[in-house]
This record gives sequence, C-alpha cells and structure tokens, in this order.
Amino acid sequence: MRNRVISILLAAVMVCFVAVISPNAPAAADPESALHDLEARLNEMSGRIDALTERVAALEGIETIDIQVDEVPGAWIDIDGDTVLAELGDTVITYQQVYDSLIDTSFGLDDIFDLNDQGVLNSLLLQELHMIVERMVLEKMAADMGIELNEEEIAEVADEQYMEFFEYYFEDFVDSGMSEEEAKAQADDLLRQFGMNLDALLDSVAFEFLQEAVRDEIAEPLLEQRTSEEGLREAFELYVEESKIRYAAEAEEFEFDMYFFDAPVYYIPEGYRAIKHLFLAFDDEMAMRAEEILDALDALTEEDEGLRPGLNAMLNDLKEPFADQIATIEKAIQDGADFDALIAQYGEDPGMEEPDFAQTGYYISEASEFWFKEFQETAFALNAPGDISGPVVSGAGIHFIKYVADVSSGPVPFESVKDAMVFEIGQDVAEEALQAAFDEWGEKLNLRIFDHLLPTGIEEE
Repeated sequence: MRNRVISILLAAVMVCFVAVISPNAPAAADPESALHDLEARLNEMSGRIDALTERVAALEGIETIDIQVDEVPGAWIDIDGDTVLAELGDTVITYQQVYDSLIDTSFGLDDIFDLNDQGVLNSLLLQELHMIVERMVLEKMAADMGIELNEEEIAEVADEQYMEFFEYYFEDFVDSGMSEEEAKAQADDLLRQFGMNLDALLDSVAFEFLQEAVRDEIAEPLLEQRTSEEGLREAFELYVEESKIRYAAEAEEFEFDMYFFDAPVYYIPEGYRAIKHLFLAFDDEMAMRAEEILDALDALTEEDEGLRPGLNAMLNDLKEPFADQIATIEKAIQDGADFDALIAQYGEDPGMEEPDFAQTGYYISEASEFWFKEFQETAFALNAPGDISGPVVSGAGIHFIKYVADVSSGPVPFESVKDAMVFEIGQDVAEEALQAAFDEWGEKLNLRIFDHLLPTGIEEE
C-alpha cells in the first residue's frame, strides 16, 4: 500500500531460535543482582532488535527513486500555499497541493507525529512531494511506452486490501465482546477516522501498478543479459568475494544472513558445526529461574566456589518436572533411536521443524554470539559427528544436542543459489533501470524540485 507513514513491524524475529539464542552479558551472584542483570540483558536484546530493524528496513524497504533537486541551504522559510515546490515542464506543484495530498492520502499522522513541529511536518511534506513528482514522471513514461493499466485488477486489489483492514478491526472488536453489528459499525468508523477509504486505496494501488509496469518494461532487456548463465556466474563470484570480506570483518554477519534475512548465503566461513537439538521448553517462571541460577554461576569468583555445588543442584532441580520425558529420551538414544524422529516426537523448537534446518541443523561456531552459552559450549564439547549430549539446561529449557557434521567452508554450490540469484539480480536490475530512465526523463522534462523551501532541521552527512 502507498503508505506515507512508513512502519516496519519486526514481529517474533527470533521465534525459531528462542530455544537456543541468547545475548552474552555479565552475570550476578545473588538473585536480586541476577534479576537486575537479566533486565539489562533484555534491554541489550531490545537494542539488537532495533539495530536489526534498521537493517531490515535498509534491505527490504519500500522502493524509492533518487531525485535530483535544487538545494539552497538556509534557515526556516515562511511560505504560503501558492509557493511553488517543484516544476515539471509547464506544470507546477505548490505547497498547498502537497499538503492536501499528504493529509488526504495518509492516515493517523497526528497520532504518530507532532505536526506542530515544523521540521517533522516538512519531512513528511518532502516525502509526499517526491512521491507526487515520481508519479507524474512515471505517468508520462507510461504514456510514451503505450502502457495501459488494468482498472478492473486495480479495483479488485484495492477492495481486497480494504477488506483486510476492515476484517482485522472487525475481528478485534468481536473478540472484545461486541456484537457483529456493533463491531462492523466500529470498524467502519475507525477506518473513516484514519482517512482510509476505497478511493485512497485505489489511488495507492494504481500507483504501485504504474511503477511496476514501467519498471518491467524498461528492465526486461537488461534482465535477459544479467541473468544469462554467464551473467549469473559473474555475479556469483562477486557475491562470494563480497561475503568473504564482510564475514572476515564481522563474524556475526554470517549468522545474520543465515538466520534473519530472506536472502541467499554465498559463502560459509571456517569453524562451523551443524547442530541439531531436541528441546523441552520451560514456562516463563522456570526460564526466569534458570537465568538467575546460570547468571549466578557465571559470576562466581574463586572465593565463591563453595557455592557452585548448591547452584548446580538448584539447576538440576529444574529438570525434575521433565524427569519422565528425559528418562524416555535418554533410553531411546541409548537404544539407537533416530534422533530426527525423537525431535519430531518430543521437540518444542519451531526452528527444528523448518525444512532447511530440519535437514541441515543449525550452523554455529565458537565465535557465535546468538546462542545460549550452555548450548554453545556443549555443542563444541562433543568430540565427533554423531555424538549426542545428555540433558543440558539453558535459560530457555532443556536440550539434547547432536553434533551432526563439520560444515565445509568456502563458496556454496552455484546451483543451490541460482534461482535466488535470478530474483535478487532482477530486483537490482529493475531498480537501476528505473532510476536511469527517471533521471533521463527528468532532464527531458526540465524537472526542478526546490527542497530548500522545506527545511527539516536535519543536517545531511
């Protein structure tokens, strides 16, 4: 949807790995300090998720076109509704046009932004101005190319989007105890308050269709060249070298790519093992207790070593509610049962149900930073592929860990990423082609944008 208020929801970013992933932090010996340190660890993880959100936005953000502007640095400028913010040939775009478009096509702005802050308002107006200009140029490009949009398909998509919003709020109101009639009225009213209606959605969807149609038209010749066998192999070599450099500089980058981003991995660094685990999950109270004990164990000094046996006994007590399951699993392992079958029968880590990880296991190294310390140390204490640990307690639950294999370092097989590369290169080619065509048309149409009339108070680096 053509959202003027961009919001990225990073939900359950570690759902598949909650069983084994944990940040590292100093621990405390007594329960009160341990709880304080645990809170600090949660805050640290929140910071990591914020950073990850920014990276997701950078990698998967809404596609935009860079627009050349006439910049004149300066302080706040008093302008009125007739002030011209952009020129496109004989067409002018005024402040009032941009402001009206922003208010008409956005929703909930005043709930998110302080529109009395001139810098904030100007930032939103700048985004809207560039969107208007982009659309005007694309419309001229589409007309020149003879592109006609399918109005029926646009209407169908807009209707589907509206119903998705409506049903979300409708179901929420029904769940809160309203009758269906009351919930329908409330949902309709709420969407009206947000300024969300079919006309606005039709406009949004039409713009998306327009952008996609123009992009596909101009990118097709380049795409055929870049996605030929020769082009793909050249790109593969570049991606491999780029990955080697990036992973050498920041070891954690490999696991970011592996676990958190929907993109192919082209190179595997040295030192990784493939690990599978059968996981029995603690409830929240037991998980908190396990964290307290483990933090206390980590914080022990030489003078405190006498406390270790007692703390270990407390940790061992957390296995008691799982005693029957543990005994059954241990006997099955001793009898040579298939470990994958045991995971399917008893395991509670959703990640082990994902097709890729169910087949290969998780890749971890001694330098990894995403896993619980106890999980990681046990994985590397196993001597040979095929070895399986006894029950190990972490801050999330109990693990039986299997050392599956050593992971060969180096480039991944070309054929394993070929299809993904076609898609990724297609995205890059389309963006490059669209930007080049936009620049050419902007020059042809004598496009000028006066960004300096909307200062944000934010200095560009």
